Amino acid sequence: MSGKTKHNLLWTVVNTCRLLVSAIFIFSGLVKLIDPHGTEYKIQDYLIAMHLDGWFNIGFIPLVIAVFLAILEFCLGVYLLFSIRRRTTISLILLLMVFYTPLTLWLAISDAVADSGCFGDDKMADIYYNMYQLYSRFGYSDEAANYRTKLIAEYPEDEHAKLI
Repeated sequence: MSGKTKHNLLWTVVNTCRLLVSAIFIFSGLVKLIDPHGTEYKIQDYLIAMHLDGWFNIGFIPLVIAVFLAILEFCLGVYLLFSIRRRTTISLILLLMVFYTPLTLWLAISDAVADSGCFGDDKMADIYYNMYQLYSRFGYSDEAANYRTKLIAEYPEDEHAKLI
């Protein structure tokens, strides 16, 4: 490969990654801004799981953290998209990732918080039903039965539970 080809390939990869990460941060920030109380409840769950709820026992602090994180993620995504203050933006994004990646791994391994809240608590019956349908259609009867059982056990009055 010639030097110009390597440069063009590297430029393409870097900019594709930049656009992807910026889209993720913009989307994540917007979702958190749409429902700051949902993010607040999950922050409270995480603080309780880490036994830090005593430090943040004032009622509005998790909400302030939720709004701050939403604005920060959105702004970092926009800054990365338009290459504003590149070094600072990349450093802050890296800092967030270095913090949240091990935190997410620990929460997933320890199962300290049962639901991350990514899909919304009020939509779980719909999700269970959709997963049941998908697994049924593709012939995975064990997995389909698992989601059917969850749906009926956790949401017996839901219209989807009555359907199946």
